[in-house]
Amino acid sequence: MRIFNLRKSLLAFSLVGLLGNFLIVNAPNNHIYATDIPIPHAKNTAKSQLSATNIPTRYVESDGHNFAYRILGSGRPLLLIQRLRGTMDDWDPLFLERLAQKHQVIVFNNTGISSSNGKVPSTITDMAVDAEHFVKALGYEQVDILGWSLGGMVAQTMAIKYPKLIRRAILVASTPPGNPQFVPVSQGFKDVAVKENYTDEDHLKMFFADSSSSRKLGLESLQRIKKRTTDIDPPVSTDSWKTQFSAAIGWFENKENYFEKLKLIQQPVLIATGKYDIALPIQNSYVLERETSNAQLMIYPDSAHGFHHQFPIQFGDAVNNFLAQE
Repeated sequence: MRIFNLRKSLLAFSLVGLLGNFLIVNAPNNHIYATDIPIPHAKNTAKSQLSATNIPTRYVESDGHNFAYRILGSGRPLLLIQRLRGTMDDWDPLFLERLAQKHQVIVFNNTGISSSNGKVPSTITDMAVDAEHFVKALGYEQVDILGWSLGGMVAQTMAIKYPKLIRRAILVASTPPGNPQFVPVSQGFKDVAVKENYTDEDHLKMFFADSSSSRKLGLESLQRIKKRTTDIDPPVSTDSWKTQFSAAIGWFENKENYFEKLKLIQQPVLIATGKYDIALPIQNSYVLERETSNAQLMIYPDSAHGFHHQFPIQFGDAVNNFLAQE
């Protein structure tokens, strides 16, 4: 297995290696080597009868909020925190099933989102508080967390606020709080993200790279997502996602001073992103890795904000490998 060194740096941060379908950048004291990342084989996907397209929705109440959630698999609990405007139905089933081969995967709708009642919090902090209440309502004393985009902001906050509750964290296509090197969301992404309804083409533009290979894999992911035909989550209401936008803007402006608190995160953190993310550009991930004490960074080429749906097996295995460490 060969590793190619990159000569060009970005914002004075170096990319260390290229492995097959992804790059790995390591924090100084937490090395992962290319040979440690499992290579998927097609036969492995049939080892289990797990299905993310028919697991039932359950509900649990905490502080007057009725949280909708689903659980798939068994093992150490792994809480997934969804992106802006996302519901439980917006995770790629193949990605969930890969994670569920090693973990008890918990997906949920936070307060005011889709099938969960209440009003969406106006700050990332309050979203993190509600997520902690949900975890405690299920009776867990400690969980691993994976947050996508806005969910990654919530995950960072939870790791800071609840160090005993969070064992390890995975930040997927996310960003640190606002800082002098912050690269904002592109106008192209904004134009699509605020549309009332998304077409398949909108989905591809927001979450996948502008290449035939990425678009092809994006369509395949979208078709897997559409396989769930019963017990469907309702769309996120306009008022709810506008409140999410407002909370994200507060994060981009570092209104709650979390950028200065990133070094308080002592848990191991895996940061991963797509090279051509137009939602939260790659430069932000370099800053996030630099400012987080015990972090490592993975970069997937020919992909964007939904790289984990483009490479559900590869990234699922990388997550499983990261979480298997004590």
